[in-house]
Amino acid sequence: MILSVEGIEFSYPSAPPVLNGVNFSMESGTVSAILGINGSGKSTLLKCTNRILRPAKGVVFLDETDLHELAQTQIAKHVGYVPQKCTDSRLTVFDTVLLGRKPYIKWAATKRDIEMAEHAVRMMKLEKFVLRPVSELSGGEMQKVIIARALAQEPDVLLLDEPTSNLDLKNQVEVMNLISEVARKKKVAVMISVHDLNLALRFADVFLLLKDGVIRECGGKESITPRIIREVYEVDVVLGEVGGYSVVIPVGQ
Repeated sequence: MILSVEGIEFSYPSAPPVLNGVNFSMESGTVSAILGINGSGKSTLLKCTNRILRPAKGVVFLDETDLHELAQTQIAKHVGYVPQKCTDSRLTVFDTVLLGRKPYIKWAATKRDIEMAEHAVRMMKLEKFVLRPVSELSGGEMQKVIIARALAQEPDVLLLDEPTSNLDLKNQVEVMNLISEVARKKKVAVMISVHDLNLALRFADVFLLLKDGVIRECGGKESITPRIIREVYEVDVVLGEVGGYSVVIPVGQ
């Protein structure tokens, strides 16, 4: 299963283009990271990919299906989306996860809907929270609930907008480990927007570096070089390795 984005262009009213002819593809079982400075269009690109925002030009294909020609409920059966900010809710964790089955439910939740919600809860290791209101959870726990809700959709593609923002170090690593596990075990094509280059290098397979509305570089870890980081972030860095993991270290001013 391959998702392809071809020639996406998008502008907000009375503003210069945010995306200008963006092209990339992502494959099942991989984690792709969108990297770039604040305002570079990372969140906009995710929203254009699943038609929360409608691009002025360009198409998004899931294999040979043009997602932009489908109804939103049909898109939701293929693409799961986790936004940056999630609203507190008095719903329980299980009921919140079950909402991910909304594209499939006609009159009432079926046995399969319940089973898929339970499976998503287990994948995110949320069993002990199922009856607790979401509003009573910590930030890390709430993030796992929202990811579980997206997984309950049985998506082919999972889009996550800064899934580790506002999380402590332990929860950042735990959430990213779970996301990586979902990609491998469920053969889901995962795309995340992320600010932390070191976190991206540890967990992502493919890197898209976005600046001025275009992708300046796209590839595996070999594409992350001091030159491209300087071009995209305007910061000098050195690359090293600690504990078997690649790291980016800013230098100078």
